[in-house]
Amino acid sequence: VRRAAERASALGRRGSEGYLALGYYYGLVEHDDVRALEQFNLGLGAAPNDADLLIATSLAEQTLGRWDDALTHFRRAALVDPRAIDVVVGLGHVLLRVVIQTALKMPMPAPPQAWAVAIAGAGARMASSATAGAISRTSSVQVSIGRTG
Repeated sequence: VRRAAERASALGRRGSEGYLALGYYYGLVEHDDVRALEQFNLGLGAAPNDADLLIATSLAEQTLGRWDDALTHFRRAALVDPRAIDVVVGLGHVLLRVVIQTALKMPMPAPPQAWAVAIAGAGARMASSATAGAISRTSSVQVSIGRTG
């Protein structure tokens, strides 16, 4: 798995896919969220508006307890791809945790399911891409993204 992720990274140096693959490898296989976040940030340097990288970055930040950063990245992902269900659900999850943390005035532990959400969300995004065109022609959804502080 690691060799495949490293190969994808080497082949896609100018794009974001290699960084995404290597970041997921570090997060899911090595359980090294710091290295995963480093890869995702490198990918964002190459593709700052890549919704998948923004989501992955936010998930890694959540596992590290960086809730404000996670919220920032999910908001950016929502601006890039407001109809993606994993973006909407993820943004809602982070907003809820930030509100609870603020109300309780205590730190929130990282969610153990963050990486499982990433896998499920990535699968849903791939499956929905085939119908995205049809949906966009038949309905319109407007998402308002508020700012805190």
